[in-house]
Amino acid sequence: MTERRFAVIGSGASAVGIIRGLHNSGCKEKITVFEKSNVLNSEYSSSTPPITWTDDYLLALYGEIKSNFGFKFPPPKTYFGLAPEKINIKDWGSIWQSSSLGGLTNFWGGSVLPYPESEFLDWPINRKDLDFHYRAISENLIISGSKDKINEIVGNDFISAPPILNLPVIQSLKLSINNAVNLPSDFFIAAGSSRLALETRVAKNNRCTFCGQCMLGCYAKSIYSAADDINHFISKAKISLIKSEVKSVNISTGRIILENGENHKFDKVFIAAGCVNTTKLVMDSLGLSSGVSMYDNSVYTFPIFYFGPSLSSVNNQEYFSLTNMIAIAGSRKNKYSNAFVQVYPFFDHMWRSFIPVSYWRYFNGIASILRGRLMWGRIYLDGNHSQKYSFSRGRNRLISLDLEIPGNFKNEALWYWNNIRKSFGQKNFYVPPILPLKHNTSSHYASTFPMGGKDVSSNGSLSSKVYICDGAVLNSASSISPTFTIMANAHRIAYEANNL
Repeated sequence: MTERRFAVIGSGASAVGIIRGLHNSGCKEKITVFEKSNVLNSEYSSSTPPITWTDDYLLALYGEIKSNFGFKFPPPKTYFGLAPEKINIKDWGSIWQSSSLGGLTNFWGGSVLPYPESEFLDWPINRKDLDFHYRAISENLIISGSKDKINEIVGNDFISAPPILNLPVIQSLKLSINNAVNLPSDFFIAAGSSRLALETRVAKNNRCTFCGQCMLGCYAKSIYSAADDINHFISKAKISLIKSEVKSVNISTGRIILENGENHKFDKVFIAAGCVNTTKLVMDSLGLSSGVSMYDNSVYTFPIFYFGPSLSSVNNQEYFSLTNMIAIAGSRKNKYSNAFVQVYPFFDHMWRSFIPVSYWRYFNGIASILRGRLMWGRIYLDGNHSQKYSFSRGRNRLISLDLEIPGNFKNEALWYWNNIRKSFGQKNFYVPPILPLKHNTSSHYASTFPMGGKDVSSNGSLSSKVYICDGAVLNSASSISPTFTIMANAHRIAYEANNL
C-alpha cells in the first residue's frame, strides 16, 4: 500500500492541533511542515531568573524594545525585545503577523478558554461537536485555573493545573464583581480565575515563579509556545520541517508550489499559516482578487482603582504580570454578544518602559504599593462591534489590506461598557467615567473563509485534498480568546479528514 503524504503549512497553534489530530486518528506517516522562517531568536533571550539580570542587560533590552515598538501605552508584550512583523493598514495603523516557528504564540498572553454553546449559533457545528477535540488538545496543553462562576457560562474548561498566585486586591475585585448590585435585569457578568496555558505545578522545572517579568519574555518557558511542540515532534521524528515559503496550492491536486520554484504533491494539505497569511495564500490559490474580509476584535484598556483598607502585608513583589482574572459579560435577552474582560496587575513593565534604568530603584517601592491599589482592565468586543479589513489585489498583483469598517464604541458596545464599569466600580473599587483607551489590534483575526460558506465546507475543506484549519475558518469573531478553539477545531478537521 502506498504511504500517504500529509502537509501542514504553518507552525503555530493551529498546526499543533492538526498534527495531534492526525496522530490521534491513527496517522503513522511522517508529516511535512512548511514554515518560512527559523526559530525566534533574540540576542537578549535569558534562561536565568530576573533577579540575576544586570542594569546593563536591562538597559540594552529596553533599548531594543523601544527601537521595535517606540513609546506605546500600554507597552506591548515582547519576546525579549522582539516584535512580530507589522502589516500597515491605511488610515488605521498596524496589525501583527508572525513568520517564526510557533507563530504568534511566541508573543501571546496564554489565555485559553473554550467557547460557550451560545457562540456557535451561526456555526455549522456546536459545542458538543468540539468537546472531544478540546479534551484531546488539553491532554497535552497545560491549562491553569480553578472552577468558579465562569464555568456557569462555558461549562467544562478542561483545567489541569492550579490557578496562578493572585494578589489580594484582585481576589477582592473578583468577589465584588460577582456580588455587584444595581445592575440592569437583562445584564449579567461573571468573574473568575484566568485560564492560562501556563505551567503552575510545583513539581515541574518550568513552573511559573511569579517573577512579574512576563511582559519581557518568560525565562522559565512557563507560558505555552507552539514552537516547543513543533520541536518535540521533530525530535520524535513525527514531522519533517521544510523552511520555505509556500507560494500557492493547487486545490484540486494537493500540489504545493514553493517560492523557490520547487513543488511537492500531497494527499492532504492543511493550511494553518495564521489568518492573514492563510487568507493571502488561499486567495492566490483560488485566483481571487477581492471580496474577502477579516475581523479583528476591538480591544480597550481602562484603569481600576482600589480605595479601601490595605489588603496585604506582603510587598506584592511575587505576581504574574499577564491576565490575573477574567470576566464574561452579556445580555440575558441574547440581544447582544458577550464581552470579555481581562484584568492585569500594575506590572513593572508599565512604568519601566518610560523611566531610565538608573532611576528604577527609586520607583520599586512605589510600584509595589500601587500593585495593591491599581489594576488594568482590558475589554474585548465581539466581531459585531469590531474593526473589519478587506483583502484586495493591486496592480502589482500583491494582496493588501484596507480598513473596511472601524470598530465603534456606540449603542450596544456603550451599553456593555457602562454596565461593566458599574460592575467593576462597586464597594471600594472605582473606574473613572471616561471611555477606555482603544488599541489598534487584538491580534485575534478571524472569519475570512468561514466554514459552511461558498468556498469552505463545514469540515474546513476547499476540496478533498486541501483544508483550512486556523482562525480563517471560524464562523464568528468571539470576544473570548480564540486560540483554544482554533486548536480544537484544527484537531477536528484533521481527525475527520484522516478518516475520509
